[in-house]
Amino acid sequence: MNTQGEEPADYAETAPILESTPAYEEGRAFTLGAEAFRLDYYSVPLIADRLVELLG
Repeated sequence: MNTQGEEPADYAETAPILESTPAYEEGRAFTLGAEAFRLDYYSVPLIADRLVELLG
């Protein structure tokens, strides 16, 4: 998910419907950072690095 907070719980406060999704309930929701608001030449490598960091 695209959010500026570091934890999905930070985003759930502004989007409470998130808490009812299976991904959130099972701990499979991740924050991608502010760069994820658009996919362009600059942001895609940053998002890819974040996914590698989260998923290993």
